[in-house]
Amino acid sequence: MSLRALLIGSVLVCSASAAYAECLFEPRIPTSRYVINGAQVFDKETKLTWQRCSLGQKWQEGAGCVGTPQDVSWAQAKKMDGTWRLPTKDELSSLVSDACLRSANAEAFPGFTLQHPTYWSSTETAPGLTWTVNLTSGHEFNALQTSSNNVLLVQGQQIASNAK
Repeated sequence: MSLRALLIGSVLVCSASAAYAECLFEPRIPTSRYVINGAQVFDKETKLTWQRCSLGQKWQEGAGCVGTPQDVSWAQAKKMDGTWRLPTKDELSSLVSDACLRSANAEAFPGFTLQHPTYWSSTETAPGLTWTVNLTSGHEFNALQTSSNNVLLVQGQQIASNAK
């Protein structure tokens, strides 16, 4: 290996390491954006109230979200009744930071796991397809409505979605 190749390689490794270190400290959505009250979180920016735990989990003071998130089809997710509803793609995406390490705020939403990261939205894109959002990476996907994903419910005035 030439000295030039070694120097270029060293510069690239150092640059990548510096970028990664900067990324680790880049601000995510601050906890101060939320009013946390037991099993619910109010987002002061969007004016939406979220359940802190995924469907299948229960909030327990001192322990956080206990239980395993329940994967359900989109048809099952749409059947949620009461005052809680399935969020739009844009509402779900509002929980994810634009930082280079994209994810939702773990203090406000402690139930998100790498084993169950993808959540249904109410936003259909075509017959049989619906937007999902990965809340641990920020990636958005079109999913078959017959597949199984997680559900996080929301209350409040629906934010218009421009997701199609």
